[in-house]
Amino acid sequence: MEITIIGTGNMARGIATRAVAGGHDVTLLGTEKAKAEALAQDLDGQVRAGELGDPIAGDVVVLAVWYQAIPDVLARYGDQLVGKVVVDITNPVDLDTYAPLAVEAGSVAQEIANAVPCSARWSRRRGAPVRS
Repeated sequence: MEITIIGTGNMARGIATRAVAGGHDVTLLGTEKAKAEALAQDLDGQVRAGELGDPIAGDVVVLAVWYQAIPDVLARYGDQLVGKVVVDITNPVDLDTYAPLAVEAGSVAQEIANAVPCSARWSRRRGAPVRS
């Protein structure tokens, strides 16, 4: 299985590490290609690096970005999420205080699901309701 991880931070590293350990191919997409390449070199297995805007290669897409980056990610990739399994790990927190932010849709996963094609399949945390 191919997995595309959008993000290159600590969570992306942890998820990519486990994915390649499970024998999956991983593509890391980050805002800085050099950071994605450095992370890819740290991992054993089939790991490719790219930058935000490169096409999604995987059947599974992990959104490992700050909540505030979600609108940009969805603007770039919304149509490419059709038929993919999308894993949302974002947390709605203020970047300065880490205080929780209110999400109008009730959850980040629901907010994302409302913005992308309904044929994407969703995985979410904490049992928040999401339309499929």
